[in-house]
Amino acid sequence: MAAFVALKKVLISKVGSERIQLVTISRPSAHVEYEPYSFVKTEEELKEAVMNM
Repeated sequence: MAAFVALKKVLISKVGSERIQLVTISRPSAHVEYEPYSFVKTEEELKEAVMNM
């Protein structure tokens, strides 16, 4: 989990927190207030998605 937190910090430092909000949720159905959201399978896919937002 620590690696994921570090990755989120790097991504936020690159794009800023004004454009996007990266939220880690364990049960999407319980957090509808964060919709719309999307799922990625790899770290690279996450990086690409964030940079293209």
